[in-house]
Amino acid sequence: DSPPLHHSHDWLRFNLYSKTIEPYSDFRHEDSSVTSSNGSPRPVEAIFSERDAIQVQSKSGPNMKIIAIVQARMGSIRLPNKVMREIHGTPMIELLLKRLARSKELDGIVVATSHDPVNEPLVEHVNRLGFECEKGSESDVLQRYVQVARAHKAEVVVRITGDCPLIDAQLLDNCICDFRQSEVDYLTNTLPPSYPDGLDIEVVTLQALESALERADEKHDREHVTPYIRRSDAFSNK
Repeated sequence: DSPPLHHSHDWLRFNLYSKTIEPYSDFRHEDSSVTSSNGSPRPVEAIFSERDAIQVQSKSGPNMKIIAIVQARMGSIRLPNKVMREIHGTPMIELLLKRLARSKELDGIVVATSHDPVNEPLVEHVNRLGFECEKGSESDVLQRYVQVARAHKAEVVVRITGDCPLIDAQLLDNCICDFRQSEVDYLTNTLPPSYPDGLDIEVVTLQALESALERADEKHDREHVTPYIRRSDAFSNK
């Protein structure tokens, strides 16, 4: 038996040990919102268009656009091509994106990779699934995030890393709702660490990201996107 998780959203902990973390083949057939009647993936546009009415009612402001940006690349030194490695026959990035698509609070999902040609198989696979993929700087990931958020006219960004295939959409939605109610610049479930690695979620305004892009000059801050925001007194965090 797994020990209890002490967190303000304890009611979500069942997701960690239920079928939510089982192989993608099981998940795919259980959620009709992301699959067709024969079990094959449905177009992403159809998923989000059907959820528009729910999203508009749940938002604190009718014009607040929230997107998830998934940073991913093929050039990992420790485990090359890890985001395309298969889990029960499904590439890791595909599993992650299909799980994110279960969110009822997101207006879109975009993969943010770099201009390095080694990422082309990733770009092609993401596009084939019906998701958008943007290219940016290899090392300045903060700039990559701002670039993608601006291109998609997002006011709020949910930061997800491409090596988290067990990301939980219900937990993500809960964080977004908490973010809206808190009226902060930045919210995360990692300060203090509350869930196992792989369930990390960060919600941040584009304005905060743009400010960090303008002010942060340390390599670590540019590579890991949010350290400057978490450290600076200029932002309200939760």
